[in-house]
Amino acid sequence: MSIKDLSSDKVILLSLIGNSLEVTLQHPLNVLKNYKQSCLTNNYKFNCSFKNLYRGYFFNFYNVNSVSLIQYYSYHFLYKYTKNDFFSSLSSGLLGGLLASPSEFYIINKNNESLLQNIKKNKLKNIYKYGLKNCLIREGIYTTCLFTVTPRLENFINKDFSYGNIISPVISGITATFLSHPFDTIKTNQQKNYHNIIKDHQISLKNSYKGFGCRSFRITTTYFILNETNKFFIKNYF
Repeated sequence: MSIKDLSSDKVILLSLIGNSLEVTLQHPLNVLKNYKQSCLTNNYKFNCSFKNLYRGYFFNFYNVNSVSLIQYYSYHFLYKYTKNDFFSSLSSGLLGGLLASPSEFYIINKNNESLLQNIKKNKLKNIYKYGLKNCLIREGIYTTCLFTVTPRLENFINKDFSYGNIISPVISGITATFLSHPFDTIKTNQQKNYHNIIKDHQISLKNSYKGFGCRSFRITTTYFILNETNKFFIKNYF
């Protein structure tokens, strides 16, 4: 049994539990990733204090859970009616990206402003304009590897070997990061420097992989946490 076979309320509950755990444990990795990517255009030193590493945690907690709810539920809903795993997982990422892009714009440009102050200052059309395309591509790759690649790879590995639950998130996590990281880097810099917009081709291939280590570790462990959370609750409670 997987999340495809559950009722909608259980899918929502699994999303909240797994992603709340993930963002609480791994928020510092996201902060460090954004810092390394922003160093392409802004030279400043980062103080790795606990306060700075968890800066923006509460909004990111809300953001991750909101985006993930869209992705989990839309994947469950689309698969129910199409029975197409790849289409459902890819589409759920694109839908989640519509919320992820403006939310991350606010996180990157927060500057001690409230959400309403930030919208008034930057205008809603700008918040949606900058980084949206790259965010949609990134989220599509992320959910395809999460919902489709990881469980299939685990089942394939477990046919002849052990530890598929560990190996599959590592392979799919690194693959997802490798494919999507340049889009994430461009998105971050476009949103950080939207007054002096950076074109996709202005960031070299080498620089587009800044922060790859932090993000690949985060996505790998995210896949592991979510996969194990899903299996644990489905086996013991659902």
